Amino acid sequence: MQKDEEEKARKESLPGQLRYFGKMVEHLLPKMGDDPAEYPAYFESVEDIFRTTQVPKNIQAKLVLPKLNDRSRSLLTKMPKKVVAKVQKI
Repeated sequence: MQKDEEEKARKESLPGQLRYFGKMVEHLLPKMGDDPAEYPAYFESVEDIFRTTQVPKNIQAKLVLPKLNDRSRSLLTKMPKKVVAKVQKI
């Protein structure tokens, strides 16, 4: 019984959720292309995958980050941390 409670607490922790949902959507999330005209459709499909798999909002940005193209990741690292934190909460 205690082991079950420890497992539940681990799954509910941020690292536990990232591991669990990361494995779930790893092969579902597409890699972002380089054509800016495709960005809206890309993010719509990502949002649909997150909705379908019930990924919590507080970890969605962390899961999509590895799937972004190099230019998007570069732009993201240049943004002020306050802006990035605000976007991650949306």
